[in-house]
Amino acid sequence: MRDVVIHAHPVPESFSTAIAGSVLKGLRSGGHEVRFKRLYLHGNDKKDCYNGATFPSALTQEERESYQVPELIALRQTAEGLAKVPRLAAEVKEAIEDLRW
Repeated sequence: MRDVVIHAHPVPESFSTAIAGSVLKGLRSGGHEVRFKRLYLHGNDKKDCYNGATFPSALTQEERESYQVPELIALRQTAEGLAKVPRLAAEVKEAIEDLRW
């Protein structure tokens, strides 16, 4: 089975971070194929962050206004269309591809 674990907590010593570590360990020991991404940068370790950076916690005004446009919603349903939607930040596109995976 393929699993995507997305962790969203800004404090590396948090209970949430400990739970994420336990989930990852359990999935991997069970033979699952796992992708792990964190939305908040912990220290200097950027390898697990989308686009190597902390995920923005709020949509910009332009992103929010374009989010419900029917033509853009339809485009985002396919990988080819997703590449054509310029308003989505690179890390959002990467997150969507992880979820499709």
